[in-house]
Amino acid sequence: MKLLIIHPLRSEEFDIVWLDVHTINGNFVVHAGHAPMIVLLATHKPLQFKLKNGKQETISVSHGIAEISRDSITVVIDDM
Repeated sequence: MKLLIIHPLRSEEFDIVWLDVHTINGNFVVHAGHAPMIVLLATHKPLQFKLKNGKQETISVSHGIAEISRDSITVVIDDM
């Protein structure tokens, strides 16, 4: 699954296994095949994800939104 993180100054793309996302309504884990949705990210909560190489990454996010499709996730954030 592809994860694209878009920041005002740059963007990064990752090949991931899962993403743990915190929203204003709670948190959940996204895997390939997840139901499509757009969510508002919780303020000052981390995005955690596992890369296909097995490494786990964490990115701090102050504000943002995520668009989830069955095979990709696009996260637009204003600050890291």
